[in-house]
Amino acid sequence: MIPHSFFLELLYILPGLIWGSFLGVLADRIPRKESILSPPSRCLSCQRRLSPFDLIPLWSWIRAKGTCRYCGEKIDPHLLVSEVSTGLFFAILPLLRTGFRKELLLVTFFSFALPLSLIDLRYRRLPHPLTWAASFLGLVFGWSGPESFFWPVWGFLAGFLVLGLISILHPKGMGMGDAFWIGAIGTFVGPLGVVETLFLSSALAIFSLFPLFFISRRTRGGIPWYKASLPFGPYLSIGALLVMIDPGHWIEALQSVAWINDSLQR
Repeated sequence: MIPHSFFLELLYILPGLIWGSFLGVLADRIPRKESILSPPSRCLSCQRRLSPFDLIPLWSWIRAKGTCRYCGEKIDPHLLVSEVSTGLFFAILPLLRTGFRKELLLVTFFSFALPLSLIDLRYRRLPHPLTWAASFLGLVFGWSGPESFFWPVWGFLAGFLVLGLISILHPKGMGMGDAFWIGAIGTFVGPLGVVETLFLSSALAIFSLFPLFFISRRTRGGIPWYKASLPFGPYLSIGALLVMIDPGHWIEALQSVAWINDSLQR
């Protein structure tokens, strides 16, 4: 007998795959400044319009082995990543047991975090139309929630001013897109959540350098690990999601790190 939880997971995964396909379109068209409504979906190589049968999430990719069935050219895998990531994220939602409002908040944030992360990984920039729209919706959620009226505003300022100052002092290392994105994140997580997000995202970025360190030691030529350029947007997105799922817990971890550091200095 199939367990009831299987049907619940399926109920979440299928809309997640469909929504992920749309988020993939956002990540593809917004950097090229194209409308997300027209022209209809097409192959970028042969410009052939895709049929509904070609747009079935996940299945179309598997059936065509990641290629256009009209011209045979490879399809950019970012669409597959978007569909699978969103499907898995939706599958996790019922396990969190956070309630409808929190689920809606998480889905709204994820709908900006994923395309922004994909764009940042490919183009090393975070388009302002997406970060500004995320800020607006974050303010709406914050003002309609249990927090004070200025809670999302302080959150935006706490994030934007910190990374905005860094982007001015060190423009090659940090862009204003990161500043606007952490500001948008602040409207969802508040000023304390911004501190947690910066702590987590910085830790994740540092840990991700370890594989580059070992690879650079075993290979000759190429870019040394300490000169590697990594987009910060995806780390901010992951850190913010962790904070939204488990708010307040990460500040305790940060306090523990500070306590260990003080003990070592003594």
